[in-house]
Amino acid sequence: MIEPIRPNDVWIEIPEFVIEIVNKMIKEAWDGEEAKISQKDVVDKILRGYPGMEKITTGTVYKKHWLDFEDLYRKAGWKVVYDKPGFNESYEPYFKFTKE
Repeated sequence: MIEPIRPNDVWIEIPEFVIEIVNKMIKEAWDGEEAKISQKDVVDKILRGYPGMEKITTGTVYKKHWLDFEDLYRKAGWKVVYDKPGFNESYEPYFKFTKE
């Protein structure tokens, strides 16, 4: 008998190349205290991909939740904050990584 899927059976699979991109961006932005990386820059780098990869679209990035990597980094010991503009604010959304 087929049973309904349980919430713990569903997970987001983030490709290794996305983690590689974010790792590199953290290293480049690290100032000894924190690293801030813009969401737009992460998406741009993902869209460029790697030679030989199939074409990636912005829709794919968001539909597959490839930017939902915060928990992976938290498990690795980072404090990760995602900040986006609120009502009447105007700035690029970003991720801030600090040591836990």
